[in-house]
Amino acid sequence: MDCWSPGYDSEQGFWIDRIPIPPFRSFYRNRQQPVCMAQMSPEIMEAFRSCRIFPLATASGNGEPNVAPMGAVYPRDNETIWIGNQFMKTTISNVMENPRACLYVWGPGVRGCYKIKGDVRIETEGKNYETMRREVAKVKPGLFCRSLLVMKVTEIYECLPGDHAGDRLA
Repeated sequence: MDCWSPGYDSEQGFWIDRIPIPPFRSFYRNRQQPVCMAQMSPEIMEAFRSCRIFPLATASGNGEPNVAPMGAVYPRDNETIWIGNQFMKTTISNVMENPRACLYVWGPGVRGCYKIKGDVRIETEGKNYETMRREVAKVKPGLFCRSLLVMKVTEIYECLPGDHAGDRLA
C-alpha cells in the first residue's frame, strides 16, 4: 500500500505537498539523536487495563495542538501501543504531518499516572489492521475501525503530583 503525507523533503531542502510515507524505521533516519525505544513496566501495562478513556495529544506540522479522547487503546507489547481510529479527523491529519504523539494514562482505579510519548504510523490494511478491526467490532458491534495507529514508545514520564512529578521513567 502506498501512503502519502505532506512533509519536508530533506534531500531537496523544502516542504512539499506529498511525499511517500516511508517504512516505520526510516522515520528515525533524519533525527539529530538516535531514538531508543522505552519499555513500559508491568505497572504501566496494568494501568492500561484499568483505564477506559485515554487523552491523545498530537500537533500539526506547524505546531497547532490537538487532544482527543481515545477508547480503543491497547498495549501490544512493552514498546508498542495500538490505537483504533473510529472517528479521528484532526488527529489523523496531524499524525500525517508530524508522526509524534503523547498518550495520558490515568483514571479512577489506576495506581499511577503516566505520560507516554512515541512515534506513530498509520495502517489501513494488513494483518495488524485486520486484527484491530476485529477487536473493535468485538468490543462494540457495528463500530468500524477506519485505521490503526501504531505507537512505538520513546519516552515515559511520571504524572502524579509530588517530588517526582515530571520525572522520566523510561
